Amino acid sequence: MTKKFIFIMLILHFFSIPTHAFLGYILRGFKHCTGVCDKAENICAIEKDADFRWCVQNCSHKIDVKGICEGIFPAKLRPILPFENFSGAMNTNQVTPFALDALDKQFIMQTTDRRRLVGTVFRLFLVKAQYVDNTNVSKLTQSERESLAKKLFMEALKGDTAALASYTSNDMIPDASMERLFSFLKNAILAKWNNSGMRK
Repeated sequence: MTKKFIFIMLILHFFSIPTHAFLGYILRGFKHCTGVCDKAENICAIEKDADFRWCVQNCSHKIDVKGICEGIFPAKLRPILPFENFSGAMNTNQVTPFALDALDKQFIMQTTDRRRLVGTVFRLFLVKAQYVDNTNVSKLTQSERESLAKKLFMEALKGDTAALASYTSNDMIPDASMERLFSFLKNAILAKWNNSGMRK
């Protein structure tokens, strides 16, 4: 620490300005919690998701950010990844904790279009790639997302010859293989989410 910095801290202390609060203000990039993170209209709507996440990360020590929004937009209904404006078929906004909980054998049996199930698995692979494996999917184009999702999907099917043969011939896989993939992906994603600061 420089002498100048120590001198500034001493002055702040003598003028009764809480030094730890000032340091927190600096660490937050000179952004305030009060007046922003304590108002539902500023953070709770899905369009304000980036602000909500910033407030959870930086201001939860002084404001119950998640509590403010829980009655308006529950944590289980928020996307696992930050809300994105990308509108293509590989959009990740639909992957929420609530949606993941519903991905089970009954969901598979009730879905008549089996190709849609494969599309759902593709989205889950993209979310896992970014959320768990730190691949920045949000920067990818539609075609790049599709290529990555298919690559991860095919890697996951290695050793499942029946599923590979089925997908190659008709873009679908057996229900048992689908159930296995759903279980693997949702467990990996929810394990991290359950231990994150986003869970209420």
